[in-house]
This record gives sequence, C-alpha cells and structure tokens, in this order.
Amino acid sequence: PVGRRSRWNLAEQANLQGLVAARQPFLDVHIGRVNADGTTQRFRVSGEPIFDESGRFLGYRGVGAESPESALEITVVERAN
Repeated sequence: PVGRRSRWNLAEQANLQGLVAARQPFLDVHIGRVNADGTTQRFRVSGEPIFDESGRFLGYRGVGAESPESALEITVVERAN
C-alpha cells in the first residue's frame, strides 16, 4: 500500500542510538526492520567515533551491510506458507 513505511525493531534501534549518543564505538550491531510488504531485513553495522584534535565529536566512520540472516528468514517464511 502507498504510504506504508518500514518498521524498525525499536529495541535494537534504541540500543544503537544509545551507543551513538554516548559516542561509543560499536561492532557488528544487528538491527532489523519489517518492510511495508511484510518482508524482514537484518543489517549489521559497525562504527568508530571520529574526533578532531581538540576532542570535538565530528561523526562516525563505519560500515553496514545486509545480513545473510534476512535471506534465511524470508526462506523460512515462504516455506511455512
């Protein structure tokens, strides 16, 4: 349906937001969402906070990738139906 959006897992999102707010590094944090079409996606993200010479926070440098778990979950759902 038009206008529907993905729904992120709120507990996982809060965990990631807490790490970012505390300017902490994070490694392979898993976060998932349910898309508007009902499919599930899982992502792994890692990040390192970047600070300038005076200690001022500039942002994060990191990577993120869709986790292979997404394909597994979709396959399991399809087989169950």
